[in-house]
Amino acid sequence: MARIGFFVGALIGPLLFAQTTGNVEGRIVSSATGAPIGGVEATLRDLSPSRQTSYQTTTDLSGMFRIPDVVEATYTVEVGKSGWRQDIAKYQRPFDVSTGKGETVDVVLRSLAWPE
Repeated sequence: MARIGFFVGALIGPLLFAQTTGNVEGRIVSSATGAPIGGVEATLRDLSPSRQTSYQTTTDLSGMFRIPDVVEATYTVEVGKSGWRQDIAKYQRPFDVSTGKGETVDVVLRSLAWPE
């Protein structure tokens, strides 16, 4: 009987864990041209003072980033690359990551070399 309980637990355990996470993805583009920007660091920050969790990744050449298995919580996203700036007020608004769902966060960066 103990073997059956262990077997069922081994099957259900990963499913229970998978149900408490979601994915965050997005695309980073230039405000002047709309072209994708590769090599941008994207950081998710959990707004819960007790956890202070963060996740980091870097955009690929098409400006895309994806952070899988993000724990359910409320986050902000910060992005940065030398020579570029983001509109902090626009992109640091909190958003929720929900169980089994994806959240899309697209960000427009302004070039410091080309004022708009």
